[in-house]
Amino acid sequence: MNATKPLVSISCLTYNHAKYILEALEGFLMQKTSFPIEILIHDDASTDGTTEIVKDYEEKYPDIIKPKYESENQWNKGIHGSEVFNFPRANGKYIALCEGDDYWTDPLKLQKQVDYLEKSPGFSMCFANSIIIDDEGNVINSSRVPNNYKKSITQKDILNGFVPPTNTMLLKSEHLKSIIPLMGNRILLNSDYFISCLMAEYGEIGYIDDIMAVYRKHAKGIWSSASDYYRNINLFNLFDTLTDCINTENRDLVKSNAVNVGRKLQRENMDDLFLEGNYWTPQTAMLRSIRDLVMKIEGDPINSLSIDTNPSLEKILLRKWPRLQIDYAKYPEHDVQNLHNIQDEFFDIVFSHQVLEHVPKPWLAAKEIV
Repeated sequence: MNATKPLVSISCLTYNHAKYILEALEGFLMQKTSFPIEILIHDDASTDGTTEIVKDYEEKYPDIIKPKYESENQWNKGIHGSEVFNFPRANGKYIALCEGDDYWTDPLKLQKQVDYLEKSPGFSMCFANSIIIDDEGNVINSSRVPNNYKKSITQKDILNGFVPPTNTMLLKSEHLKSIIPLMGNRILLNSDYFISCLMAEYGEIGYIDDIMAVYRKHAKGIWSSASDYYRNINLFNLFDTLTDCINTENRDLVKSNAVNVGRKLQRENMDDLFLEGNYWTPQTAMLRSIRDLVMKIEGDPINSLSIDTNPSLEKILLRKWPRLQIDYAKYPEHDVQNLHNIQDEFFDIVFSHQVLEHVPKPWLAAKEIV
């Protein structure tokens, strides 16, 4: 390995991974390749010693390890992901992914995968198998890839529920970099699903039947520790985003997935939607008042509410309820507010001039109230 232009860029995100980051770094450095690589690390203002470990390795391997250190945590500002911090500065023809709490076990991982893609120009990326361990290193699952997916896969396979293990992926950089702008400002915690799904539009996704990596399932893992409710919110955001991006015949399948996830959310305890600080709909006095009044008129529970930041509406509400605390719901850019684009009946009431025509009956009830 030398300082010439790399053929492979390794993208690694880390935050407070002092307990794990050594294994990740050693897994990168042990790679035996006939080509140069670079290791792009984004350290999101770690406070547990991760930064010092990365800096130590940077000093030892300055031509290979290229970290980006944050002085303030970017995740808390809603800015995160390799698509922001690592992909734009990647110089390789191929990009490999592995976060700081996972690691590679096969010293020939990159060589095998590059050889595979070089011989298969019609493929957009490839992946391999991995094992799952807990925080103590005990094996939870010796195979992360089900037997029926130990083959080349298509976009339909991904939309049907199988996502290749992220820390085994090797992607063609030119395709990956054309996908990232489609995300815009949307925050997708499961961006690996989004990426692999759209990579499949450029060609099949190849599989190498070897164990090449370890995925660590632990209490601080963002996705592995998430509740089903939280995952479903993010899955809806994902499918909503994919609906705008997919150009293949699978778009109807994406819409169907969004509808199904929306129904799961609809069956959740709706009081959760009004809890302070909830990711989906924050608690507001206005939402509670409107919900209670509409329930009296309609007689049915209110499952979903959408409030536009609208000065005219605010004046109307204050005329009706002078003591009302106005605090409009703060939504992520793509969330349940856009469910009317998929299936109107998901909304019980919508306070929004923009979607008046989509939900006539609930809107009329709301109009009578205000």
